[in-house]
Amino acid sequence: MKFTFCLVVVLLAVPALGVVTVSPIGDSLTSGVGSSEMGGYREHVKDVFGDRIDFLGRRADGAFDDNQDEGWGGFTINTIRTNTITTIPKHSGFGQVVLLTAGTNEFAWVTDVANDNFQLRANQALADMESLLNETFNIAGDVTVLVSNIPAIRDWYHPTGYLFPGVDIYNAGLPDVIARVAAHNHDVRFVDTASGLNLQTDFWDGIHPNDSGYAKIGAAWSNALNSVVPEPTSAIALAPLLLLARRRR
Repeated sequence: MKFTFCLVVVLLAVPALGVVTVSPIGDSLTSGVGSSEMGGYREHVKDVFGDRIDFLGRRADGAFDDNQDEGWGGFTINTIRTNTITTIPKHSGFGQVVLLTAGTNEFAWVTDVANDNFQLRANQALADMESLLNETFNIAGDVTVLVSNIPAIRDWYHPTGYLFPGVDIYNAGLPDVIARVAAHNHDVRFVDTASGLNLQTDFWDGIHPNDSGYAKIGAAWSNALNSVVPEPTSAIALAPLLLLARRRR
């Protein structure tokens, strides 16, 4: 009498471990001013990634779980550097990924747009952004920083809706700034969150997006985060091996 032994392996799906910590940093476009529940783009990003990410920050804005952020209204690029970046706890406070939006307040409060030196203003904003990024990496170390452009600004002081030209210059120069910082072996990437916004339908005022605008911004951030946040794949686990014996005649 002979026996044939069959090895049966049972594969079980086990959720992959690890949550990516994300720090949204910026001004009122980060806190979500203009959205109906102050969640801004962050709520849309959270809807996409769920428990795969954990937002960090000393503020709590928005009517959703995990609503922490570092979005401080009225802050310029330099103010974000001196009052936010340098005061976040080193390393752990930045998490693994930074979502950075800055520059709007360099332009938003110019009342005499027609006579402003917008080229000089944009150049200074780009220099300040480079300093901010260098300071971030000096403090945070090994972190991924995603940097967005800023939405166009309608001159809300005039009903004609004049577009501030300095914003276009600033946005056009951001990729070069990011490339210079990245050349120092830093993981910093440009994200276009602004070009898809409609000035007539996606804004709450001349500066801040509304719900539809933030939904578009959130989609752009989510697309960028797809390369950073692991897919919710399943690991393969081996169940206890089961040996079955079948008698052969």
